[in-house]
Amino acid sequence: MPKDTLRDFCKEWFDIDFETTELFRILQRLELSGKLRGGVYLAGGAIRRMLIGQPQDSDLDFFFADKESENSLRDHLNSLTSVSVLCERTGDFVETYTILDPETIACKVKIQLIFGEHYRTPEDLIDSFDFTICQFVTDLDWIKYESVSVADLKARQLEPCGITRAVSSLKRLIKYHQQGFTMSNAAIKRFLEQVANIDLDGDDQEELDPL
Repeated sequence: MPKDTLRDFCKEWFDIDFETTELFRILQRLELSGKLRGGVYLAGGAIRRMLIGQPQDSDLDFFFADKESENSLRDHLNSLTSVSVLCERTGDFVETYTILDPETIACKVKIQLIFGEHYRTPEDLIDSFDFTICQFVTDLDWIKYESVSVADLKARQLEPCGITRAVSSLKRLIKYHQQGFTMSNAAIKRFLEQVANIDLDGDDQEELDPL
C-alpha cells in the first residue's frame, strides 16, 4: 500500500498545494495543521473533498488506534480557547464537535470522533471503507492510500471494495451519484453481489454516514 508525505501526494497526483486548501485552513485554526498524535487518523470524505476541490461542507472524521489516542484528540478539542466548541453525543460510538469561528470559517465545522472500533494500523482503517474513492488515511504528515483509489477519484468513478452494510452504502452511492460520480455496469454488478451476501435483517440499525 503506497505511503507518501501528504504535501508531495497532493502536488504529484492532484496538482494542489495542501497549505492553500480549505481543509488546511480549518485544521490550522483548530491547531491541528501539524502532525497528529500517533494513532489519530483523519480519513475518508474530508480528504476526498480536498483532493477534487469540493467544499468542506460535511464532517471531518477522525478515527483512532486506541483509547489513548482517542482521548488525546478529545482533550485537545476541549482545550481550545480561540474558537467556540460544542460537543454532543450523536451516536453510541460517535461524538460530534461543532466548531464556531466566524473570523476564519464561513460556516460552522463539525468534527466527528468515531470510536466504535479502534484500528491498529492505517491499513485496517483503509480496509473498512466501502468505496475506493474514500480509501485515504492521513496523520497530516504522511498519507496512505490504495493506488486504485487515486485513479477512481480522478475519474469520478465508483467502485465497491467491501460492502458490509447495505443500507448505509446505498445511501452513500446515491449521494456520490448526485455529486457527479458514475458507476460502470460491472461495478454495479459487484455492488449487488456484495449486498446479496449481507443479512439485511441485521442491517436496519441507523449508522453514521461519515462521508
